[in-house]
Amino acid sequence: MYWKYRLQAQKDLLHSQNYKRFLGLEIVVKTILPVENRKNFQGFLEKASDEGISLHLKHPLDSGSDRIDIRYGDIRQANLTNSI
Repeated sequence: MYWKYRLQAQKDLLHSQNYKRFLGLEIVVKTILPVENRKNFQGFLEKASDEGISLHLKHPLDSGSDRIDIRYGDIRQANLTNSI
């Protein structure tokens, strides 16, 4: 059980500097409040700036866009997916 918790903790993207290490990888992001009418996003991390991240979404938004920008302050949780 300990190893499972440790693996999960290592996958958490809790600090903004960690995002740049995972550019191009698939992540799941949960936001505090809805962004574009959703709180859960899954996609590939395209950009990590000082203000936030940009994702290429696996499931497009209601508007049809397959990309979204999310500010760090809006992120409740972000993890790498199991597909790596």
